[in-house]
Amino acid sequence: MRHPGLWNGFILCLRALAAAVLATAVAWIMDGAYSLASQAMAYLLAVVYCAFRFGRREAMLTSAISVVALNFFFIPPRYTLAVANPDYLITLAALLLVSMVVSGLATRLKVESAQAQLRERRARQLHALANNLAAAEDESALRAISTQALSEAFGPDPAVLLADASGELEAGTGHGIDADAARWTFQERRSIGPMTKYWPELDRWYTPLPGNETALGVAAVAAPSQVTAGMEEDLRHLEAIARQIGLALQREQLARQAQAAALEARTESLRNALLASISHDLRTPLAAIVGSATTLSGQREQLSEAQQSELLRNIEDEAMQMTATAENILQLARLSADETRLRRDWASIGEIIGTVVGRQRRRGDQRVMARVNADLPLVRVDAVLIEQVLANLIQNALRHAPGAEPIEISASANSAHILVCVADRGEGFGTADEALLFAKSHRGRGALAQGGAGLGLAICKAIAELHGGSIQARNRDGGGALFEFTLPFAEEQPSLPQSGGRD
Repeated sequence: MRHPGLWNGFILCLRALAAAVLATAVAWIMDGAYSLASQAMAYLLAVVYCAFRFGRREAMLTSAISVVALNFFFIPPRYTLAVANPDYLITLAALLLVSMVVSGLATRLKVESAQAQLRERRARQLHALANNLAAAEDESALRAISTQALSEAFGPDPAVLLADASGELEAGTGHGIDADAARWTFQERRSIGPMTKYWPELDRWYTPLPGNETALGVAAVAAPSQVTAGMEEDLRHLEAIARQIGLALQREQLARQAQAAALEARTESLRNALLASISHDLRTPLAAIVGSATTLSGQREQLSEAQQSELLRNIEDEAMQMTATAENILQLARLSADETRLRRDWASIGEIIGTVVGRQRRRGDQRVMARVNADLPLVRVDAVLIEQVLANLIQNALRHAPGAEPIEISASANSAHILVCVADRGEGFGTADEALLFAKSHRGRGALAQGGAGLGLAICKAIAELHGGSIQARNRDGGGALFEFTLPFAEEQPSLPQSGGRD
C-alpha cells in the first residue's frame, strides 16, 4: 500500500531534480561562451521557477542540488566536489544564499498573490450575493440564494436554518447538522467549530445570522478536514456571508411588517368609511319608519285611508331598504372570506336573466327590458350569485335613471365569454367615479339622496371575479351608464343541460 507522505516526498524530490537537470543543461550549453556567474544564473532561475510553481520546499531542495551541480560540473577541478580556488567557495555560498532568499521571497509573493486573488473573488461573491438577496421576493427565495452562495464558497451540503414566527430555530434537515450546536449558536449568537473558542471538535462551522436584537437563524457549512493557515480567513468570510443574509432577512421582515401595517391601515380606513356609510343608510330608513309608525300610532283617527296606506307603504319600503343593506353587508363578508365556495352547476344565462326580470316586474318595475341572443352556450356558475349580480345592477340603474326611461338588459357571446350588459339613461358618472366605482362603500353622484351603502357594485365585482370573469362600466353615448360583466364558458357543453333559473 502506497503511503501518501512518502509518495509526496518522492514527487517533491523529482521536481527539484528535474529543475536542476534542466538548469544544468542550459549551463552546459553556455559553457565556454559565458562566465561561471552567468551559468549560476541558470540555476537561480530554476530556483525562482520552483518557488513560484511548486512552493518553498521544492525551491530549497533545488537550491541545494544546484550548488552541488554547479560545483561538480563547472567549477575546477570538474567532475569532483573539490574546489581548487577559494574564490569559487564564495561563488557557491553566494548562489546558495541568494537562492534561499529569492525562493523565500518568491514563495511569500506567491502566497500573498493567492490571498489577494482569494479576497478579490470573495469580495465579488459578497457583492453578487447582496444583489441577489436584494432581488429576492420572499423568505424561501432568500433561503435558496443563501444556500447556493454557501455551497459555492464552502462546498456541498450547507444548511441555512431560520427562526420561525415564534422566534424558535427550526430543526435542521441537512446531513451532519448537530441540533444542539445549531441551537447554542442561535441562542448565544457566537460562531462555533474548528479554530474557534467554542466546540472546536466539530467538523462544521455554525455561525448566527445576526438581527437587531436576536439571531434570525444559523448558517452551517463543512470546515476543512485539516488545520490550515487560511482557516481563520475562511471563517471570517462565512461570517461576512452570514451578515449579508441577516441584513436581507431584516429587510424582508421590515417589508412584511410595513405591508401588514399598510394593509391594517387600509382595512381600518375602509372599516371606518363602511361603518359611517352603513350607519347613515340604517339611520335614514329607521328615522322614516319611526316617523311613519309614530304618526299612525298617534294620529290614526285623523288620517284618511289613503294617508294611512301611504305611511304603511313608506314603512314597508324603508324596511326593505334596510333588509337589502344588511344582506349586502353579509354577502360581501362571505365573498371576502377565504372559505368562499361556489355551488357551480350548468345554467342558461337566458333563464337566469328571465328569473331576475320576472322578479323585478312582479315588484312593479315594468321598465326592465331584456334582449338575449338565441343559442347562447351554457355556463357553469353559481346561479344564485349571478342572479344577485343582475339584481344589484338593475337596482343601481333604477336608482339613477329617470322614471320613464327603460332599463335594458342584453346578453351575447364571443369566442370565450358570455357578455351580459345592463344599460340605463340616467346621469352616468364622472371621470372621478370611474376609478372607484367598484370600491367598497363608494357611492356615485346622487347616491346619497337615493340610499344604498355603496356595496352593491363591490359585490358584483367580487362575484364576477370568483367565476373567472370581469366587470366594467362606461358612460353611454347620448347619456346614461352601461355596466357589463363577462362569464367564461367551456367549449365542451353538457349533453343534458340543467335549468339554471331559480325564483
